[in-house]
Amino acid sequence: MSDKNRERKCNKEKYKKKQKKKKKIQQERRVRAISRDLRNYVRSSIKPYYDAFRNLTDKHLLFVIKDTENMERILFQKNKIGRGITLLSLPSIDDNMIEEYLQNSRFQKKSNRFQLATLGNEAINGLTSFYFGVSSDEITDLSNLIIFRNCKLIGHRDNLIPLNVRPYNLNTWYCNDTTTLHGYRIYKGNKLKTFFRIDGELGKTYVFHDTLMEILLYRSLRGKIRIQDLLSDSAELSRRQFLSMGGLYQIIATNEDEIQERFAHEWQENIMLPQAAYEQT
Repeated sequence: MSDKNRERKCNKEKYKKKQKKKKKIQQERRVRAISRDLRNYVRSSIKPYYDAFRNLTDKHLLFVIKDTENMERILFQKNKIGRGITLLSLPSIDDNMIEEYLQNSRFQKKSNRFQLATLGNEAINGLTSFYFGVSSDEITDLSNLIIFRNCKLIGHRDNLIPLNVRPYNLNTWYCNDTTTLHGYRIYKGNKLKTFFRIDGELGKTYVFHDTLMEILLYRSLRGKIRIQDLLSDSAELSRRQFLSMGGLYQIIATNEDEIQERFAHEWQENIMLPQAAYEQT
């Protein structure tokens, strides 16, 4: 008789405890394997979006529908990457999209993403209306980021969603990352409610840290936050060792009065921003 069979017959309680512990370990391994597979899937699926922006093959478009003192209503692209997962990003254009539009418009001049501004606002608005149903009279070209203010929305696009971006707080905008891609953070699920005013659950929605930084760059250009503070916060607080050590909350260089003031009128500013799911302005 084997030791296993002997134990099962002679010491049933001990055998049951060992089997229970063994099943628990096996279940934990299966859960970790599923979680690991999902993380790997997300990383590989969103890598093309990450690379396209980092390698300057995509030009991002920051469509600001309306501003308040501390907030904005911004148009985001919904990128479906499978398994019910959505990556929120700023809408983007590339050379192929520009070429396609120019070939089908009266603007027959050759161009690329670095020369797009030379076409003028009329051509740029024609392009953004063609692909995204958006136009604006206030356009600022920052190389691979074009800012559009006080945008007019023309019709509904299923792959676009306008969201109110909440006030900035360094103690929340740099913590609780769920996964990383080449060391750069990707935020997930209900954590996004730190940044956006969203109703409902967001278990399978992701956003790049880069996208949030583009919005903060816009805020600094508008004087809503100081650019020197933004650069300092990003450099010091986004390092992974701060996140793992919980040292983020030990930093005392925060102006708490200023942050309290920034959030004091958030509900009024939300009322000032358009509230419809996708409205014309």
